[in-house]
Amino acid sequence: MSSRTAKGSMRRQQVLRAAGEILLSEGFRAMTHRRVAEAAGVPLGTTTYYFTDRADLMHATVGLLLEREQVRRAAVTVSGTSPGATARALVELLLPPDAGSARHQGAVIYERLGEALRDDDLRAIVSRDYSDLEAQVSRVLSATALTPDPGLVLALAEGRLLQWLASDRSMSTLVAAVAGDLSTLTPATPAQPRASAGPLRLPTGSPRPEVSSAAGQWSRAVPEG
Repeated sequence: MSSRTAKGSMRRQQVLRAAGEILLSEGFRAMTHRRVAEAAGVPLGTTTYYFTDRADLMHATVGLLLEREQVRRAAVTVSGTSPGATARALVELLLPPDAGSARHQGAVIYERLGEALRDDDLRAIVSRDYSDLEAQVSRVLSATALTPDPGLVLALAEGRLLQWLASDRSMSTLVAAVAGDLSTLTPATPAQPRASAGPLRLPTGSPRPEVSSAAGQWSRAVPEG
């Protein structure tokens, strides 16, 4: 690679890093060529040279962020086999462990999905990342004693995440909610059959039950619904 090519690659990465920071801290609406150029400390013409339009810049930025996310997810481990330990790992798959940036990251997740609904190219990028996320959820579940469907677990965890984003609760409440969902999805230990106590017998001398004359005889028929 020539020095000129290397310099161009570095400049492009500089622009992408600035765009990524803006995306995570301010959202999709703030990511314009002018705003990114200011954050990167480069002329406006530099961003338009490497990225022809806003969509091109957005696709490259989201792709870079998701590549980093996939590396981060692959390093997530489970510290135990309980629903709580599994829930903490699942939440960490969705959000960075730093609570300070977690809400921004969570908001970007849903913004990204909204943008993808209107952009076929972005939808393809997000879809590939979602496949990786499902694979990581399967990996986490396989390391525990829990056996629910990974797709269902991911759907529930993302639903809890959306509820959490709309509140001012701590991340520990999000983990607790996901752990509760996991508990309901895990088959309970089958109850042990009780020893037969034999037929029920009335104590000697107890009066036998009488059938009311108005009711007639006991009926063994099951009433029709």
